[in-house]
Amino acid sequence: MADRSNMTWLELRYHWPHDEVALQWLSNRGTLFSRFGALPLRSALELSYRHYFEALLRTTEYLATKAPSFA
Repeated sequence: MADRSNMTWLELRYHWPHDEVALQWLSNRGTLFSRFGALPLRSALELSYRHYFEALLRTTEYLATKAPSFA
């Protein structure tokens, strides 16, 4: 289907050793009965943050060193 509608998606992401931040933007444009213009969501902006806990990393490392050896 060839119409003049479009969808634009942009994501910016930054990582630190234990953290991550992301900014996402979505935009749908077009006339009412076009492919992307018919979508109910016209635009969206989302900011997300993740923190990776070091305690979980330490637990995994500890369990790996305490694994039984069958040699």
